[in-house]
Amino acid sequence: MRADQAKTIPVDRYLETQGFKPVKVRQGGRELWYTSPIREGDSTPSFKVDVILNAWFDHGLGKGGNTLDLAIELHRTTVSEALAHLERTRLYSPAGTASHPWTTRDTISAPASSGKIPAGEKENQPLELLDQKPLEHPALLQYLEKRGIDAQLARKYVSQIDFKRPQSSSTYFALGYPAGDGCEARNALFKGFVGSRKDITLHSKADSPLLLVFEGFMDFLSYLTIKNLEEVEGTVLVLNSGNMRARALPYIQDDRFSEVRLFLDNDEMGNETVRYFLEHGDTAKIADMRPHYALYSDLNAWHLEHRT
Repeated sequence: MRADQAKTIPVDRYLETQGFKPVKVRQGGRELWYTSPIREGDSTPSFKVDVILNAWFDHGLGKGGNTLDLAIELHRTTVSEALAHLERTRLYSPAGTASHPWTTRDTISAPASSGKIPAGEKENQPLELLDQKPLEHPALLQYLEKRGIDAQLARKYVSQIDFKRPQSSSTYFALGYPAGDGCEARNALFKGFVGSRKDITLHSKADSPLLLVFEGFMDFLSYLTIKNLEEVEGTVLVLNSGNMRARALPYIQDDRFSEVRLFLDNDEMGNETVRYFLEHGDTAKIADMRPHYALYSDLNAWHLEHRT
């Protein structure tokens, strides 16, 4: 078996043959989450498989790849030995991952995930950003409405993006929020990154001693909607992923901010990020705002329950 053939074997089907089943399913079946098969102590499932991209990513290790990469990691073996092992599974098909219904044109509003190996995740097939334009598509406006986000406020910070997979004529669309050399992309069926390099996003407010930190831009837009603000009272930093916390640390430590409010998720990633900032920053000025929405996964979930 050649390496290019091995890489087309569906990751989820390979994991099933090795005795691993997903613990939870997200994005309508696109994302499968497992207790990590390649490391111990994963109490909260943090191993993701994207069935569209046929790629995996272990958030605990900060690494990912294709089916061949997984076989090497799982069995601690060489490339040639992994190829022989994968051939014995008889999972290879010339049709590759095209057997997944997600790859058909019917899912045009559900784009594939990542850009060219962003800082947070390594993906197999990067997406090409084709166009950015004002937010107009009814499906995206409906998505914002379902998330409880004021569309007029959102238009100040997000655009409508079009993109495609390399060597494909199919195009996709989503909300696009600037995040480094690319955009965080969202619609009703997907969330991910499009571009060449993910980074944190900063909305500066001159002479403000307040820094507000959000894990994702939907929580930032929720905050604006809740407060009915076109812009917040201080500088805003959006991590775009808890994995980007090291990039945010210089701002947390910046003496010009006398107060730092953290609006992170109520999950293990949120816990780790709060601990990281408290360990490396001035605890006297850092406030964990999650007790205000402790019974909910994030600020947007709280907002959806309490909007009038």
